[in-house]
Amino acid sequence: MEKTIYEIEQFKVTICNADGSNIRGDKKLHHRYPYTKKAHDSFTVNEWIEKRFNKHFEGYTVLVKMKDGSVASGQTKLKTVRDSYYV
Repeated sequence: MEKTIYEIEQFKVTICNADGSNIRGDKKLHHRYPYTKKAHDSFTVNEWIEKRFNKHFEGYTVLVKMKDGSVASGQTKLKTVRDSYYV
């Protein structure tokens, strides 16, 4: 799932169980990532989590990662996150 999100959204994520433990990258979740186009660059990380991730993956949490591996803050625009991968 993390690879699919990266291919579509152009940023890395870590998907966690509700208790915060990292799930295995190859674990099958109940749903597939339903989007084929990336979210708008103007979305914040929090908007992406609320509108795209939480809507389909109840019971899991997600961390959006900058290229350096740090976790992007909720107010960060997706354009900023994506641009970090091309610097």
